[in-house]
Amino acid sequence: MPLYIVRDNIAKMRVDAIVNLANTWPEVDNGIESIIYGAAGYNELLRTRKRVGVIHKGKAVVTSGFRLPALSIIHTVAAKWDGGNWDEEKILRQCIRTSLDEVVNLDYETAAIPFYSDGILGFPKNIAIDIVLEEIRSFVNDNDITVYLVVYDNEDLE
Repeated sequence: MPLYIVRDNIAKMRVDAIVNLANTWPEVDNGIESIIYGAAGYNELLRTRKRVGVIHKGKAVVTSGFRLPALSIIHTVAAKWDGGNWDEEKILRQCIRTSLDEVVNLDYETAAIPFYSDGILGFPKNIAIDIVLEEIRSFVNDNDITVYLVVYDNEDLE
């Protein structure tokens, strides 16, 4: 199935699941996560996320989409870039794979993934985009789903 790259607000995507770049602990950072929480219903989603508890790096947890047009939110935790010496790339790959595995496990057909890791996580853009595109392409070649890679601005779109 296809991979599309779109410039949009991920919280407005009409897909089965959106992927949220979450914190290990149930707290909300600025950026994509705060946009998702705001659109979904901040207090309700945070209460649910607190019940979930800790999410370990590279793992994924599914919650309801609440007020989003998406049915579910898949929360995954990546590593902050620290020069590439602490398995940051491996963890980012694992985040993408485990998130997309959840999409398939839920028998969903569509997912939106933010182009993450170059923002709050500090990944160099060229490294992040190579990893993200490689992992998504590999996954959609083997699975019957459509994935939207959602970018924030024109610079990321290019």
